[in-house]
Amino acid sequence: MNEKGPEGCPISNVTQSAMEKELNATKITFDQDDIQGTYEEHHDALVIQLTIGNCLTKRILIDGGSLVNVIFADTLTIMGIERSNIIRRTTTLVGFNEDTTNTLGEITLPVFAKGINKPTKFNVIDYQSAYNAILGRPWIHDMKAVPSTYHQKIKFLLLGQLQTQDGVRSYDDLQLQEITLDHKHPDRKVFIDCFAWSHEDMAGIDPDIISHKLNVDPTFKPIKQKRRKFAPSATRKNQRSKTSRLVGKRGRRTKEEREMANLNKACPKDPFPLPHIDATVDATAEHELLTFMDAYSGYNQILMHTDDQEKTTFMTDKGMYCYKVMPFGLKNAGSTYQRLVNMRFKEHLGRTMEVYIDDMLVKSERSIDHVQHLKQSFDILRHYKMKLNPTKCSFGVRAGKFLGYMVTRRGIEATQSPRNVKEVQKLTGRVAALSRFISRSSDKCHLFYNVLRKNHGFVWTEAHEKALQDLKQYMTSPPLLSKPITGESLQLYHVVSSNAVSAVLIREEDQRQRPIYYVSKSFLDAETRYSSMEKLLLGLVTAAKKLRHYFESHHIIVVTNYPLKIVLRKQELTGQLAKCSICLSGFDLKYKPKTTIKSQVLVDFIAEFSP
Repeated sequence: MNEKGPEGCPISNVTQSAMEKELNATKITFDQDDIQGTYEEHHDALVIQLTIGNCLTKRILIDGGSLVNVIFADTLTIMGIERSNIIRRTTTLVGFNEDTTNTLGEITLPVFAKGINKPTKFNVIDYQSAYNAILGRPWIHDMKAVPSTYHQKIKFLLLGQLQTQDGVRSYDDLQLQEITLDHKHPDRKVFIDCFAWSHEDMAGIDPDIISHKLNVDPTFKPIKQKRRKFAPSATRKNQRSKTSRLVGKRGRRTKEEREMANLNKACPKDPFPLPHIDATVDATAEHELLTFMDAYSGYNQILMHTDDQEKTTFMTDKGMYCYKVMPFGLKNAGSTYQRLVNMRFKEHLGRTMEVYIDDMLVKSERSIDHVQHLKQSFDILRHYKMKLNPTKCSFGVRAGKFLGYMVTRRGIEATQSPRNVKEVQKLTGRVAALSRFISRSSDKCHLFYNVLRKNHGFVWTEAHEKALQDLKQYMTSPPLLSKPITGESLQLYHVVSSNAVSAVLIREEDQRQRPIYYVSKSFLDAETRYSSMEKLLLGLVTAAKKLRHYFESHHIIVVTNYPLKIVLRKQELTGQLAKCSICLSGFDLKYKPKTTIKSQVLVDFIAEFSP
């Protein structure tokens, strides 16, 4: 009986024999690059997620020691599969400790993995488990796959192409638990007063230290506000609370923020600068231990200046109220809070701490120093009565998310691509955050948008899988950005296409070129009519503006075969060339011809697909 290929067409014996020869000739190996996304030291089992029976199934254990494939009865119930579909063929399974378990029967379900949809026979067990299914040797051998628990990957071939299924990293669905730091003193607990479990636990920061002033422009006239409407439950909660939190966190324009828009218009923008996110994230990489901390309703811990409380007055059914604390909706609230943390943690910022508004991180290059670094930070928190949210703090971990990036001891990783409907819904919001890693993903993500437009649940087909693989292929391989070392020279490759200019900043380490940052800019209509030299200089200026913090602190070598240096030194420059020359004159730039195409091929690829 002939087997069928991916398109359902029979594969002839001759073709099948040729494919088997190619399969046998292809080696499946793991190397150091496959360790990315895992802890360097771990003992995790290989847990993946696949589509089983048209349902995205998480927590599937890959067990090379299991003689059968197992799926649990509760999993079938969640998938909507009736027990009547189970073939009543009872089997007795024996565990490693010789305990026996009788199965309910067998069921055959399609398992979709990277373009291969293989019918798989499962033994059904009515048992509570941490996993939804177990794929044993039968599935592994049918796929001709090679799993590696150390690399947290399983690899197999599809039509001669190597496919890789990543394991679900243990910190993707991080479960926090209480641990004992000192077993000699298990009852010892310190700095409990630095945490808040409700608004009643927040005493507020002394207004003599800092308070929020509105600095309203006197030329603006007061505007009568409409009455605000609250649900009865919210009204009762606000009456009980000393510092009602009526406005949501930054980044989400709530109803209260819209009603505060007039007040924000009357207040000039606070020029106090926020930290550069990329520079802050770079400084967190390559540390043995990290602690992530989040302030409890951080803005609400700062009191409004007494002269400005009345300016925040609003009307409700119960009367007129004003804010005693700094609400989240004010335009300059972030700058005020950043000013506070900069003043109080100034001796530790950049050394053992990184702070972006109310997101704090304590870092230690050596794990033995981490407790001491934490104590220094908590001493400051206690002294100024700053409170943390215990549900959003992670202590002494080797990896975690900070400002939208996954930081580990090895470097900075791109956030993993969407894997279910909820993650697909967040895709549009992540595009901007992932711009450091990829350029333009609209064409590659249109199938994901189609999933959201249909009300048939999460359906993952071969077309969706191919789109996901194309998106991953578009990213750097491996998608891990390097952190520059102070004082070293960096190289910039840039290229111009008909509709875009792209650049990549790299550093050399162990005779390998490692990417630091990717930049891509689409031409405006007027810019498409620039000369080739003007387009090249526009790309260089774009990179310099975007990566100013790197250009100012490093010697930049621009790798190009065009005479940019000669053009920029001409005395009679005018127009766009003169503007570019002035913009670049403040940086330490050196120009040299191309000697390798390794990084240039990558930047050409970015330019080809830019919008």
